[in-house]
Amino acid sequence: MDIVYLYEFYDIELEDIEKFKRFIGDISPKKITNKDFLFLDNLKFTLDVEKKPKKIFLKGDIDCKIQLNCDRCLEDFSFKIKDDFSYVLFLTKIEVSSKHKEFKLKKDDMEIDFLEENILPLKDIIMGQIYLNIPIKKLCSYECKGLCPVCGTNLNLTKCNCENQFNENPFAKLKELLK
Repeated sequence: MDIVYLYEFYDIELEDIEKFKRFIGDISPKKITNKDFLFLDNLKFTLDVEKKPKKIFLKGDIDCKIQLNCDRCLEDFSFKIKDDFSYVLFLTKIEVSSKHKEFKLKKDDMEIDFLEENILPLKDIIMGQIYLNIPIKKLCSYECKGLCPVCGTNLNLTKCNCENQFNENPFAKLKELLK
């Protein structure tokens, strides 16, 4: 088995892979640039690349800890990502005729992608899997109380005196207009 150990990202030339190659990565946070989140420890991954005629089969796993920002209280928190993935890359682009601009994708179609060049963009593949594992609503905990809508106090840390103001009936202002 051909194994390559990586300590930084680079694009993989498919010509360098005969039939099968395993890439094992252990990349320091200092060597990864990203504007959306910070890596809190090394990004570890394994990627098995199996080359067939006109197809590349990818199977791998990722393990890392990143820093996210809570959507409710705006505090930073650490988020652990540990996931397995697999999909197929086709080496030729499939042309879609103008008659069939819209079509329904099956679940299996979501695990397929296309390569127009003989280069495997390793960083794009691994970072794409990390982004797929970040939740849409990022919460430091399910019990997060968020910020006070009046004064902006973090309600997880302290209580504020504004609590009575926003517990009123939301239609109370309309009653005042009727008077």
